[in-house]
Amino acid sequence: MIKDLQAIYPSLVLLEPQLEISFELYTWFETGEGETIGIKKEELSSNESELLSAFLRKTNITKRPLTKREKWWSRILFQQETTFAESGILRYRFIFFQADSHIKDVALFEEGFEAIFPFQMPVIWLSGSQGFIVEEFLSNDQVPVPFEEVIDVLMSDLYIKIRLFVGEVNEKLENAQEQYSFLQHISPMVFAETKQNVVYLKDALSQVLIQQVEDKRKQQMVDAILKDTVEDEELLKTIRVFLESNSNVTEAAKRMYMHRNSLQYRIDKFVEQTGIDIKSFEGAVTTYLTLQMMD
Repeated sequence: MIKDLQAIYPSLVLLEPQLEISFELYTWFETGEGETIGIKKEELSSNESELLSAFLRKTNITKRPLTKREKWWSRILFQQETTFAESGILRYRFIFFQADSHIKDVALFEEGFEAIFPFQMPVIWLSGSQGFIVEEFLSNDQVPVPFEEVIDVLMSDLYIKIRLFVGEVNEKLENAQEQYSFLQHISPMVFAETKQNVVYLKDALSQVLIQQVEDKRKQQMVDAILKDTVEDEELLKTIRVFLESNSNVTEAAKRMYMHRNSLQYRIDKFVEQTGIDIKSFEGAVTTYLTLQMMD
């Protein structure tokens, strides 16, 4: 679609972190794929703008100048920068953010995030509602921000729904571009297939893998593994809670407000009907992945 529009509007540009133009001269739209495009206002009549708004979401882009650090990261991630020696960075990780609507006050949004870090981190915008933060670790005693503990306060302060996809901490800057490309590629899938406000890569990988399986194959696998228990919603809910409680019967019973013996009875029932030993590592992984296929 973008190529077709570009044939009609030669000034069309795709919003990218390294894009340096006079943003106020363009009318901006977000596509259904989450990309943001701009067309010079002088090329658009009011009727054409209204027509484009029928299948694209009109948005506003107010882009501040990049900081020195943000320019450096942009060169690393998008322009093959290879000068790492003087960075002072011991470790780093990428945090992708997505708001449920266009962020009107970018300065306020960034100030909210600044408050949870020990110092200002690079923030690079990919559209009017999403982008990523580079959490830099400059000392050995600096610990990663526990986003699951601060996300609710952050959303309350900013009056906006935000979701975060948090990558792993990395040490090698020469791998940064590869790490970023991987996370950026799977982030739409992670945001679409998970419900939590904060999702860590290690917790999202199973969903990413599951999405590679055709729906027909998923159902076949569910039926083959869960057998008759597939119709017993309460039993499967119990098994899921048990697995999410690190296979701890006492903890799972507390979470479900059940007597420990009652929960153990359901576990035994599941094992008997499926033949899967869910207390073994292989059985637990197989069962949990299968339950996720049903979501």
